[in-house]
Amino acid sequence: MKYIYLLIFLFSGMQASLACSCFAFASPKIAFKHSQLVCTGQAVSIKPYDGYHEEVTFLIKTHFKGNQRKDTLTIMTESNPGYSCGVGFIIGQEYIIYSTKESFVKFLKGKNGKPHRHIHRSYYTDVCYRTTIISRAAEDLSYLNERKG
Repeated sequence: MKYIYLLIFLFSGMQASLACSCFAFASPKIAFKHSQLVCTGQAVSIKPYDGYHEEVTFLIKTHFKGNQRKDTLTIMTESNPGYSCGVGFIIGQEYIIYSTKESFVKFLKGKNGKPHRHIHRSYYTDVCYRTTIISRAAEDLSYLNERKG
């Protein structure tokens, strides 16, 4: 019986050990400084990428920082919020997005049937960057709108 309790104890902690662990940016000023792209946008599509990440496409509402000037933007994030640092984007919701450019590797099957490595450069975000739903971003919006003048 002791072993059963031990197993329950060990496995009950596994979920917590898979949770996000990061040092989130403490203020909008710090997040802005360390991000290459800052904007607000509405999530319009979410596609799985490699089992660990997903591609989220946004319709950009307001642009605060970065060279991205298109109406839409596709960003990578981790795909299991609660178990990872992914944001848990919901289609139709608007977000404040802090992001940096990252490289992602995906193995694809080539024409000859052999796998080959595909390197994909994309903007990336997660909860550690302060990316969040717009209704929780009053402090961030105040700071960003002040900067914008």
